[in-house]
Amino acid sequence: MTAARTKRGLRSARTQSIVTNGKRLHVVATGNTPWARRFRDVFDQIAADMGDELSEAQRQIIRRCSLIAIECEKVECEAAIGKILDSHTLDVYGRNASRLGRELQRLGFKGLRRRPKDVTPTVRAYARQQQEEAST
Repeated sequence: MTAARTKRGLRSARTQSIVTNGKRLHVVATGNTPWARRFRDVFDQIAADMGDELSEAQRQIIRRCSLIAIECEKVECEAAIGKILDSHTLDVYGRNASRLGRELQRLGFKGLRRRPKDVTPTVRAYARQQQEEAST
């Protein structure tokens, strides 16, 4: 059920699932494992990038992105500790990375463009520069 339907009062919070009420990300408690915490972190970070007022569809896509990202991170952890990865694992990793990119595009992320570095001087630095130029 979407937040909009809830706001219109079609169902009370008491009759909605714990996921719809926003108390949990999953119907079944996932525990407090490192990967469960990482899943919540990734979900929260992507949701924060999206801004306020997320639709149910956007939350669902963010959940899928979080899962795919975690699966990619698990493979990356194996590689980081020196485990030799077989071709099947690398193939699944590559497909998951591509899927993650496509799902993020559905959310409106337009690629991984690097943000330009802000080179605007502070007011003090600008005033100092102007004084130096005036004195020379």
